[in-house]
Amino acid sequence: MVLWLPTRGDVPLASSALIAEPSDARLPQRLAPWRVTGLQLEMDQVIELLCACMRKQALAPGVVVGCDLGCWATALRFAGSVIARERYLPGVMQSQGVYYARWEPVIEGPDARRLAALVQQMPAASRALSDDNGSPPQLAPSAIVNAVVAGMVDRLVRRGTGAEVSAGHEKKKTAHATERFASVHDHWLHALRTADGAMGGDPAALAHFAAQVREWQRPITLATTSPLRLCFRLEDPDEPEHAEKDAADGASGGAWHVRYLLQAADDPSLLIQVADAWRGRRGAEAPWRRSARVSPVLARPGGGNF
Repeated sequence: MVLWLPTRGDVPLASSALIAEPSDARLPQRLAPWRVTGLQLEMDQVIELLCACMRKQALAPGVVVGCDLGCWATALRFAGSVIARERYLPGVMQSQGVYYARWEPVIEGPDARRLAALVQQMPAASRALSDDNGSPPQLAPSAIVNAVVAGMVDRLVRRGTGAEVSAGHEKKKTAHATERFASVHDHWLHALRTADGAMGGDPAALAHFAAQVREWQRPITLATTSPLRLCFRLEDPDEPEHAEKDAADGASGGAWHVRYLLQAADDPSLLIQVADAWRGRRGAEAPWRRSARVSPVLARPGGGNF
């Protein structure tokens, strides 16, 4: 594999002054490919390694936990937090023509901000590996962090279901899957508890089933990807604004007012009234309409008295 490292002259820069003397600062610095030999770990091995690195600066005398390992250990803690709060759903993904049952994290609100912070903290070394020495890796940091966290969540949930069968053994059984299950739904439920989640069978039937799962997930997907979310604020009846409105409407005093607000997902301090956001703002009505299905009272974007 190829590792892209900052280089001066014919020598890559050391990651720490403990490893090597600083290079000649007069030489220009460039990003260059270096061919290295690595060991690809299974996700279970990755999890065990990161658990050993958790909140440590060294694993043994002379064995220092680097910034990249520390970052992924933090990502593992985040994945564990997502699972502990049951913020995940079953799903289906396709890779190289094979369908896999997957446990997928549901990231929104504070979790989305924590994930964004992980992306910002990720050192460049975490995306330095490449299979090609022609150009540096082009994957965005957010894509890498999202994929790693999703893989951690999937594997940790499987371990909780007792999926200890080796992936190789599971692949041998995949070809006979359609003979062992009454429906693709039964196959999916079984695959969610196997080591690798691979699903065999008719590609057309699997593609149709994957579309069904995506449609089932759609309300959650919309909620987690929406830039806005609906908030409710209960306001005291003694506030002058409501007292004047009650008097103008001929209503008796003492009514509590519920105001409907839209909150920016990436900035909780930003709040705007639904009635204002509705005017010419495409997409602003989505969270409000979902809530209106729960109670007809919520169909009034200006709020209501109770």
